[in-house]
Amino acid sequence: MAKVSSFYKWLNKQSNRDDIIGDLAKDLERARNIPQESNDIEIWLSHLRCNGACQEAIEAMHEAWAEFEAL
Repeated sequence: MAKVSSFYKWLNKQSNRDDIIGDLAKDLERARNIPQESNDIEIWLSHLRCNGACQEAIEAMHEAWAEFEAL
């Protein structure tokens, strides 16, 4: 399978999932100023933390990132 060009594009495609990654994707669809062009987990985590994300969202980001990296 070809790797999706960006984490943002991959995550957008996960919004129909019934798990924490799907929840994260739905939350980020409504978010402002997300780092769409970044493929750096630290930038994504910083965005979440700066916007008051809960611990579950941080954990979902780590889980989503692991799946994305495994592609």
